[in-house]
Amino acid sequence: MVRNARPRVGEGGNLGFSQRGRIEYAAAGGHINADFIDNSAGVNTSTSKSTSKSCSTRPMPAATITRSRRNRLLAAATGEVATLCLR
Repeated sequence: MVRNARPRVGEGGNLGFSQRGRIEYAAAGGHINADFIDNSAGVNTSTSKSTSKSCSTRPMPAATITRSRRNRLLAAATGEVATLCLR
């Protein structure tokens, strides 16, 4: 470990730290993002997934796309959705 390195936190869950906890941690020299930054990728991924499913589910009752074809399209888009979310 590098000497005098400040600990960094990358929060993976929703609100693992309270706002007060974030402030106290930062005031003590720790590095932590604002909660909206830590949670933005999850929100973006969820929104993209929901939008993709909505857009691809509507044609199914009209028989313009089968469930199997829709599922293949969604699976094929996974990498692109991940790239867009990370960008």
